[in-house]
Amino acid sequence: MLFLILLLFNVLKTFTRFSNRIVLKTKRKGEVGLGHQKKNSCKIQSSSVEKERIQSIDSVQNLQHQQHMKIKAYLKPQCGWSMGVRAIMSKYDLEYEDIDIINSQENYAEMVAKSGQPLSPCVEIDGIMLADVSGEEVEAYLLKNNLAASSIKEADVPTDRGCSDEEHEKMRQSQSVRFF
Repeated sequence: MLFLILLLFNVLKTFTRFSNRIVLKTKRKGEVGLGHQKKNSCKIQSSSVEKERIQSIDSVQNLQHQQHMKIKAYLKPQCGWSMGVRAIMSKYDLEYEDIDIINSQENYAEMVAKSGQPLSPCVEIDGIMLADVSGEEVEAYLLKNNLAASSIKEADVPTDRGCSDEEHEKMRQSQSVRFF
């Protein structure tokens, strides 16, 4: 996988060098006397080629960073907010450690110590703690910091709300174990 990413990166770099030479030569010809419209079309071509190159390089860099990102999600097994965080991780195909804070007192204590507060879910991305967040907030953080590329996939559950009353009742009936 890494080999393919590096190969794609080198091909893009070579293509960019080649396309920049063509645009430069065309601009020089335009300056000699091909007219005002020809100069503008060269600039537009250069601009669109440059945008595509930057987007391709950003995509490769995002893929490389995603492979090395360390994500720890402190989640409840049956919680609307936690399910929203899981849905975002799935939507962007991110590998993460799903840490159960309900059935392990140590995991809950670790979350509180790292986040400085007792509410969940909390998501730690490369050492940065996002405390008491929704899936929607995690997604916004990932996109704003270029840690994930935009995706047309939809999340399979709501990412902006907790459990409904019916879901809470179902959880009460299941009697999950809590050690504290």
